[in-house]
Amino acid sequence: MKQDIQEIFEGFLIITGLYFLGEFISNNFLTPLPGNIIGLLLMVTFLALGIVPVSKVERFAEILLDNLILIFIPLNVSIVTIWSLLRAEGIKILLVNLVTTLLVLALTGWATKMFIVKGDLKNVDSHDK
Repeated sequence: MKQDIQEIFEGFLIITGLYFLGEFISNNFLTPLPGNIIGLLLMVTFLALGIVPVSKVERFAEILLDNLILIFIPLNVSIVTIWSLLRAEGIKILLVNLVTTLLVLALTGWATKMFIVKGDLKNVDSHDK
């Protein structure tokens, strides 16, 4: 039991420490990425390089995943409070989301095609050789 608590606490310290390190980097080095994303990238990097063994964070990560639904409670409460608006305007909201998603997808494809035709992306693989 004591070892379980110690493993969970170590995982908490590692994950929280990397989060705060990411926040520190974001706030002090004028990076365009938010601190939580930098912390996540640090975590993935440290796990991939073996600096942080998976076993050190696994127990705490399982606890976070098991309780993930708690994060979405405010969202669900908000949906309940605006239910009448969603019933009245839900189809319009879904339609706007669908159209804008398709528009972004089409514009991204078009821009990528323009870069390829222009020649900027033709030799992307050549940097690896």
